[in-house]
Amino acid sequence: MGHQLTALVILLGLGYTTHSDALYLCGTNVTLSSDNWGVESEIFNVSVNFENVTQKTVFNLVPAWDKLAVSEDTFEVMEDSDFEVNMTAQHFYLYKVKMSCLNEESEEESAYFEVPVSRTKIDNTVALIFQRIMTVSLAFAMLLMGCELKFEVVRSYLVRPLAPAAGMFCQYVCMPVMAYVLGYFFMGDDIFARYGLILIGCSPGGSFSNFWAAIWGGDLDLSVTMTFCSTVASFGFTTFWVWLFGKYVLSSDRPIELPYLELFIGLVSLVVPVFIGLLITYKRPEFSAKLVKLSRPFFMVLMFIVTTLGTYTNRFFFSVVSWYHLVAPACLGIGGYAVGILFASILCLKKEQVIALSLETAIQNAGIAIMILQSNLASPYGDMALLPVLGYLFTASGPLNIIMYALYRLFTFVRDKLGGDEDETLGLKQVMAHDNKAYSK
Repeated sequence: MGHQLTALVILLGLGYTTHSDALYLCGTNVTLSSDNWGVESEIFNVSVNFENVTQKTVFNLVPAWDKLAVSEDTFEVMEDSDFEVNMTAQHFYLYKVKMSCLNEESEEESAYFEVPVSRTKIDNTVALIFQRIMTVSLAFAMLLMGCELKFEVVRSYLVRPLAPAAGMFCQYVCMPVMAYVLGYFFMGDDIFARYGLILIGCSPGGSFSNFWAAIWGGDLDLSVTMTFCSTVASFGFTTFWVWLFGKYVLSSDRPIELPYLELFIGLVSLVVPVFIGLLITYKRPEFSAKLVKLSRPFFMVLMFIVTTLGTYTNRFFFSVVSWYHLVAPACLGIGGYAVGILFASILCLKKEQVIALSLETAIQNAGIAIMILQSNLASPYGDMALLPVLGYLFTASGPLNIIMYALYRLFTFVRDKLGGDEDETLGLKQVMAHDNKAYSK
């Protein structure tokens, strides 16, 4: 018997309501409900209702996580009854409580209710500030990306679109499907975590893939072109996949209503700045060049803000993360690298293009996923969906590339020292010169 939760989710700050369906245990219909679900560290009241009672039964209520405390955990029921229970949670979280009893055959029957506990007003305010900063920063970053694009480069690849088309297929077909499959096998009935994983799998683009393409010696022009194409296409494809999975796949396990229109509008608002940047480059190339010079300091400041404020806002991750919040995103990222390499190799692309396509496939725009979740899903549902997104950032994006690049540099250093081959030494110097040149752009 599964507990079903219908979540009417609207924009952050407007609130949410939930309704619990009855569970049938030991011949009794049991419901757990509240007019105002909990807020972190505050006492809230929950009603436990028993109907159609046919015999004396003792029910036990036990939280699945000890961070949730209940004032009463044993209910002796002889007739239809209502009980009021006080609960207090140390963290905002989508808690589960186990209701159990012994039937006539002395066998235990049990099922789980969900207890949503949201952020405090202060935490909600900080999260809202972080969301606003992310929204404005992402829009400005997209504008800078538009300023950095060169019409000739984009046009040259679009005239022969084999590599960009392969990249789009990997980004908007392979990654979403892999995200769904991994979520299905690793996350089970954790619907919101599966939704977050699907969202990160449907959010390609972003400048970090361009940065790593330059560092790894990939085709930077192809990387920038693919970033442009995937960003422009995101408002259509990302909305489509989230709508498809949310309405027809995830809802088969639990009814869930998602804000598709708000999602679509949010993605459009990020695509428009790219075209504004292109227009600035076309009309005012001198001004565009000045904006591009601001991009490196801007991204450094943005990285600092995101790291500090983002870590504080999402500090709950380190307390509530489960193994599948790390394993599933890691598999998604590694699978993205592998799929990109596979398709690029099948198409016999050059080594530099293979690197670029692999990075563009695997490195997702987590900023878009975070912005969508924090602005369109109320706490704690958005927080639960955010866990695999944060897990992806820790396991499959920046840190993974940093570790792999450090190992690569160590390998080439040791190979150079042990081999003593002058040609290899020259090749290493050429790679380093290429990296330094790419980083200084």
